[in-house]
Amino acid sequence: MNPSLGGPYRPEDNLESDSHLLLSVAMILANRMGLEEIPGRLRELRDEGTRRKGRRERQRENERDGDRDEAQAIDLELEKKIREAEDLTRLWIALLNADALYVLLLFLIPRIRCH
Repeated sequence: MNPSLGGPYRPEDNLESDSHLLLSVAMILANRMGLEEIPGRLRELRDEGTRRKGRRERQRENERDGDRDEAQAIDLELEKKIREAEDLTRLWIALLNADALYVLLLFLIPRIRCH
């Protein structure tokens, strides 16, 4: 149960009237989380991964085993951050698509009913 949304969902409830509220709450939460900045952050993380890969290939011959283990741990942490940013970017895009579809439906439904 989510008290901020007025209680649990029941199949018999008519959510058409609440769809705008639900979408608005989702967009407010996404903005508070800073999701609109995540796609840019994802690009930066991927660029960093590309730079690290190039550096690692150049330094591979000169590394000792301990240095290699440390570099691999850093690479795993970067990969984890990239995966998280990808997931959050997908969420942001899904919310933007839902918002755009809702606005489109608000525009089209009255016009369809008139004809």
